[in-house]
Amino acid sequence: MNKQLLNTVLDRPGAMAGWQSAPAEPPPATVALPAAALNQRAAEVCALFTLEPASIRLLDDNPTVAVAMERFVSGDFMPEARRLLAYAMERRQAVWWAYLCASEAIRHKEICSTQALAMHQVLTWILEPSDANRIACKELVGPCGVTSMVGNLCMAVWVSGGSISSFIQRHIEPEASHCGRLCGAVVYMASEFFDSGRYRECTQHFLNMGQEIARGNLSWEELLALEAS
Repeated sequence: MNKQLLNTVLDRPGAMAGWQSAPAEPPPATVALPAAALNQRAAEVCALFTLEPASIRLLDDNPTVAVAMERFVSGDFMPEARRLLAYAMERRQAVWWAYLCASEAIRHKEICSTQALAMHQVLTWILEPSDANRIACKELVGPCGVTSMVGNLCMAVWVSGGSISSFIQRHIEPEASHCGRLCGAVVYMASEFFDSGRYRECTQHFLNMGQEIARGNLSWEELLALEAS
């Protein structure tokens, strides 16, 4: 995939705009928000991870993910907002969000050639989520570093679905929450990688982008369309 095409998606109006201190106003909706993301009940999603005790009261009236995210951001519970969105998204969509955050971070700070290769492989899986492409991402976790931003992104692909067993005869599905946890970690690392002194600002920036993706905008389909044009 041509890097220029990816930059076109990242740079399009509204995609990465807004180092804002408050969530961006959503564009006029022509279709309903995806139920698998912003419309589901936040409490059900938050049950998958540990909340800061002070943030729990924000869920008392059983809000949607979209409403809970606004409250978390306003209350300065940025980790809760990030995790909530990562866990709420469909897994391929969550990996796409994490991939774009990492891509934006490394446009401003170089990574090694091995990690650059891994980023390309992750994008290959996003565009064609075959088991072969998923396994190829898993093989790059070690060379990238299991605790690195790109290593975590490759691992998120590996646990996105399909067997994680070392034996072909034994099928073992990953826990449903693992992919979201890793994608949320990648978004956090991308914020730190970009500029650790501007962590909150970077996180808000990535949350805005994530909400756009959850609304059905900024899709990987744009890359395919650009490549075909």
